[in-house]
Amino acid sequence: MKSGRKVQYSLVRSARRTRVAMKIDDAGTLVVSAPKAMSTQRIEDIVLKHTDWIERQTSMVRTLPGRLDEHTYRDGDEFLVLGERVYLQVCKGSKESVVLDRHILRVSSPGRSKRVIASLINRFYDSLGKEVYTPYVHRYLDALGIKAEDVTIGMAGYPKRLGSCSRNRHLSFSRRSLMLPRNLIEYVALHEVAHLVYFDHSKRFKDLIGLHMPDCRDRIAEIKRRRLQISYL
Repeated sequence: MKSGRKVQYSLVRSARRTRVAMKIDDAGTLVVSAPKAMSTQRIEDIVLKHTDWIERQTSMVRTLPGRLDEHTYRDGDEFLVLGERVYLQVCKGSKESVVLDRHILRVSSPGRSKRVIASLINRFYDSLGKEVYTPYVHRYLDALGIKAEDVTIGMAGYPKRLGSCSRNRHLSFSRRSLMLPRNLIEYVALHEVAHLVYFDHSKRFKDLIGLHMPDCRDRIAEIKRRRLQISYL
């Protein structure tokens, strides 16, 4: 970039914007947001002043763990369970069952259509989620002095968020979050439990999380680093 080559970017103008903002999207494309009235030359000058940052961010995105291949729901299909890669084995059986045996996700069913297998795998993640999240949630409910009987826990197929906390004290976690290792799942649990105290993302909310999980920033950074890998289930 410093050798005279122009920086390629996607430009988005807005009448509401007062200054230039830049980000590298997950495809590695530089997206520049700028005031509607700002000249193209001024925008390019600003972009060129940040070539070092652009190079660092682009390199970082290129090293992110990639998405899994599109699911076939047939033998050999690959999934992530608690941060580990597992491989699907589909068997003909008289009853429906899903068993994780080391790195084999064994699905038995009278019917073996993609729809049936996908539904069984979702049910497996839902069951696993209750098993994994419940002790983490109860640990932090106890630490924060919240009665466990006042809180319910569920799983959901959220496409973007990893969890949610409703005002009626229901905590819901994304199936996708179970693709993360346990220590990162623990952060997601604490994050949602903390919303029972502060229903926002204020400084006091973040301070509360930091009090109970001193390395929370490292865990947040690792979740972000894995964002492509867990972009869909």
